[in-house]
Amino acid sequence: MLTLPSDQVILMGLADGKPASMSGFRAEQMAKLAEAASTLNPNKLKGSDVMSNLRSIGLSQLDAELVTDCVNVQKACMWQNTDEVTDAQISAAKEFLVKNRLGINVEVTNARFGKYIWETTLVR
Repeated sequence: MLTLPSDQVILMGLADGKPASMSGFRAEQMAKLAEAASTLNPNKLKGSDVMSNLRSIGLSQLDAELVTDCVNVQKACMWQNTDEVTDAQISAAKEFLVKNRLGINVEVTNARFGKYIWETTLVR
């Protein structure tokens, strides 16, 4: 049986096929995340700027706050409410998010009883 020192765990299957230690793998992952994060939000919009732009598009206070929160924490989320939203407002919000490379996609679906289901996903 082959035993390795506890500080040298070997992983196979990286993109270049070379073995790497766990710490090297972690450093590679962190570098990729930092590179991806550096391409987001080139205009350096603050949360309040994102919120005011979404409100000027015509989104309700609640929807604008939730989308802004998803942008700030870079997390996907889902919610539903009865606040009216038009296709033009949804298109404008999508365009704003893409144009400013904020890293979030938005989809809104009509549900039963006059409700709308909002879903944000991370741009990959």
